[in-house]
Amino acid sequence: MAACAGNTLNLVLCRKMGARLEWLEVEARAERRQNHPTVITAIELLYRLRGEGVDGEMVERAVRMAEEQLCPMLAMLQPGTAISSCWQLD
Repeated sequence: MAACAGNTLNLVLCRKMGARLEWLEVEARAERRQNHPTVITAIELLYRLRGEGVDGEMVERAVRMAEEQLCPMLAMLQPGTAISSCWQLD
């Protein structure tokens, strides 16, 4: 899921918004239910990125677009799993 979300964000920033990313990393953390079946109940994504012509407003729009409209993994998991995200520009 982290790879799919990261690739989708990269696509939005570079192809749709004209940014030039130098670096993009996605960290995923998950919580599991204690009782069986021990399914994942919550996921948190942290996007860390650096690039030329990249600003906070652009990243915020791109993350929203990637997560809400384009990433197929997030679309598949969102109905049954709480997913949150944040980002950090370096």
